[in-house]
Amino acid sequence: MAIKTKCENLVRFTEAKTAFPGRSVSLATLHRWRESGVRGTKLETCLVGGTRFTSTEAIDRFLESQNRGEVDASLVLVSTGA
Repeated sequence: MAIKTKCENLVRFTEAKTAFPGRSVSLATLHRWRESGVRGTKLETCLVGGTRFTSTEAIDRFLESQNRGEVDASLVLVSTGA
C-alpha cells in the first residue's frame, strides 16, 4: 500500500526515528527497512522535494505486519476432543 499524501500524517524521516515505541531507531535502520524490509514488509515512504517522509499510518501498518501471526497464549482455545 502506498502512502496517501493528502490524508495521512506525514513525518520527516529524521523525525520518524522517535515515532516508534520504545527507544529511538537510527536513520540507517529506517532506510534499511525502506529498502530491504523486514520479513517481507517494507516501510512505506515518499519523497517530497528531496526530503524523505513516512507517515504515522505507514509506521502503524509496518509494526502490525511485524506482529501478525503472534498470538496471545491466553486467547488460544485448546480442543479436548470430547
